[in-house]
Amino acid sequence: MIRQEVILPAAATRLQADGEAPLALVIGMSIQGLAVARALARNGVRVHALEQTRQPPGTRTRYATLHYATGVNSDRLVDILLELRPRLPSTKPVVLFPGSDNMVRAIANGWEQLAPHYALSWHESRGLVLYLQNKDHLENLCDEKGIAYPKSVLVSEDADLETVFAKLAFPLLVKPIRPLSGFKAIKIQERHELFELLNQYRADLPYLVQEWIEGDEKQLLFCTMYMDHGRPLCHFTGRKLRSRPRGLGMGTVVESCDDEEALRISRQFVENLPLSGPIAVEFKRDPAGKYWLIEPNVGRTEYSVDLLIQNGINLPLIEYWSAQGFDVDVPPYRRPVVWFDSERDTLAYPQLCLESGSLKPVGKHPVFPYLGHGDAGPFLHSTRNRLLRPVQGVVNRLRRLAGLDLGAILERHARLADLPAEAREFLRARGQQNLFFGESWFENYEREVAVHEGRPEWYCVYNQQRRLLGVWPFVRMPRACGDVLKGMSNYYTPYVTLPHDARNDTDLVMLRSALTSIVRTASYLEMFQVAPDDEFLKLLASRFGPLTTVEMRSKFTVNWFDDVRDVAAYWRRRDPLLVNTLARKTRKLEREARLEVRIESDPEAVERGIADYFKVYDHSWKSREPHPGFIQNLMRYTAREGLLRLGLLYIDGEPAAAQLWFVQNGTASIYKLAYDQKFEHRSAGTLLTARMIDHVTRHDGVTKLDYLTGDDKYKSSWMSNNRPLVTVWLADLTRPCAWYYYARKRLARLWHRLARDGEGDAA
Repeated sequence: MIRQEVILPAAATRLQADGEAPLALVIGMSIQGLAVARALARNGVRVHALEQTRQPPGTRTRYATLHYATGVNSDRLVDILLELRPRLPSTKPVVLFPGSDNMVRAIANGWEQLAPHYALSWHESRGLVLYLQNKDHLENLCDEKGIAYPKSVLVSEDADLETVFAKLAFPLLVKPIRPLSGFKAIKIQERHELFELLNQYRADLPYLVQEWIEGDEKQLLFCTMYMDHGRPLCHFTGRKLRSRPRGLGMGTVVESCDDEEALRISRQFVENLPLSGPIAVEFKRDPAGKYWLIEPNVGRTEYSVDLLIQNGINLPLIEYWSAQGFDVDVPPYRRPVVWFDSERDTLAYPQLCLESGSLKPVGKHPVFPYLGHGDAGPFLHSTRNRLLRPVQGVVNRLRRLAGLDLGAILERHARLADLPAEAREFLRARGQQNLFFGESWFENYEREVAVHEGRPEWYCVYNQQRRLLGVWPFVRMPRACGDVLKGMSNYYTPYVTLPHDARNDTDLVMLRSALTSIVRTASYLEMFQVAPDDEFLKLLASRFGPLTTVEMRSKFTVNWFDDVRDVAAYWRRRDPLLVNTLARKTRKLEREARLEVRIESDPEAVERGIADYFKVYDHSWKSREPHPGFIQNLMRYTAREGLLRLGLLYIDGEPAAAQLWFVQNGTASIYKLAYDQKFEHRSAGTLLTARMIDHVTRHDGVTKLDYLTGDDKYKSSWMSNNRPLVTVWLADLTRPCAWYYYARKRLARLWHRLARDGEGDAA
């Protein structure tokens, strides 16, 4: 039965009765998102929800249709929403309910793209929402409105600490000004702790450093309002009884309470602000009874929004109808409640019951996120997780005791653009050593290739001091028997690695631990074209992982290379047949036709040569480029970086052969070769290769030629040395799907060995 907690105008009631009301999309199915979905669905709203994984218990609700996508809580959200919209069964704009500050910021910044497809309660005031999200603006705003705000200093670099010490008195409270940074808030007692914090969370700068306001967590109060173009439609006041971490973090036990002073200051804060949507203003009351504004949360409901809903103020429903332009009235119904976050603070309810001697702590009706609600799925899933948690804890302790897990910190990102600045700088530095491991390479590959193969995933590995140890790119590919992970590579990639910065044995063990954790998220991990001296293989040395982790290697292809420090000696090592053919074909071609060789490196000249390159390639023996955009982008950015040598050979003005070489750190990497088949009898490709060798040794000072991958017979004519490139296969056999693939691999290797032995016997 529909329980209507707001009074709707007749037009809205008719819309709902006719089934023409738009969908609601709840983004993020945490405890907060679950409460929003229930509050809407129980009142006849069709609810869909968006989450990253199936792990949160809220994804088991019967009140919403779930959709999944990686990167929901990042700037990628706008792209995800645009991709999702055609799958949502509604002809009207879908009403959005973001669940975090990151989501609010992404939607605000991308609203121009989303506006034709979605509705948002605060879309007209999104500039103000972004302004209020940034904590460094609050001090001036509070000064203008005569509201007490803790004395603060913005810290953007080490030098700002002197201002902190000169202006503020200890203890201090430190908060990042950007939402969802590496920490929420930390209390600092002494100077050295501030320096340590700066070193540990440097990537989260700038910080807001404030003087600490005395008082325990029961002095943390809040006032939640719903605003309609600067006009409050409803209000609710409450306070925290417990929080995690104590006195600093999210409220885990929150009660409703009437607080006229919190309401008065909140109204003073929003006065003359043309704000729409939900806002929750947080305060701390000091021992003298003075109220200090801590921060406003805008653009989304608070984490404990279920407290309001159970108290009779259905904030999500009010927002749903207001986002569509309807004026709603809120009835004066109230039921005093106390809300328990049974997931973060499992023992809070029994402890408070013991303290108060009553099943109704603080004399109010207790409510819980999962228990009750006529929605058993989240409760059952939460209970399962809680029962498994001790088992997982024992496993983790055993791993640490065995030296297999020293607590590496893993951060997963949906795309390269989401990586923190230090991770991108790490990749740029790697790219200066080897362009195939650099930021530009992966940016191009991710955009043009990886998205067609599966779902890109980026992992940043940190030690406990938050020093970056590695940045690892993968592609996750769904399969019938579980996901498969592979290194972000394919036939375009010469070498594969997992770049890292291990400075000691402890770092190596942490990296191995991180790798085993990643392997456990899929049926198996496969890395193609790994060089025998690659740093990735160093991670797979002794004590790589637990006994359940298996590793197999096999030869994948061959890398041919040669030394050209002495060019004359290089040519003496060549097969006389190749040298004679070169001389004879060159003389003959110069007599019979007009021969021209261009070796371009200037970006403008390369741009003109791209069409000729593809003309040759399309008429060669090779298949058409599956991702021509990747090759074009590669040519352009390597030309800008001074790495590309585009070789073009023309016969009578017609492009006959084309080659892509990259010159970096004394090595010429021969990446792509092609010739027009009608010029095959004139050895156009061979002639161009010789000219390219002459150019890079004379003009670029190259000392090594690298044919990259492939065991083609002709390469042995040009190169004297080769080494195998291997495939590395990793799986954790605690996953049932891993056993299936492991058995297949073992049987395939056994069959191959038997077939090879059979051929030997026949010979």
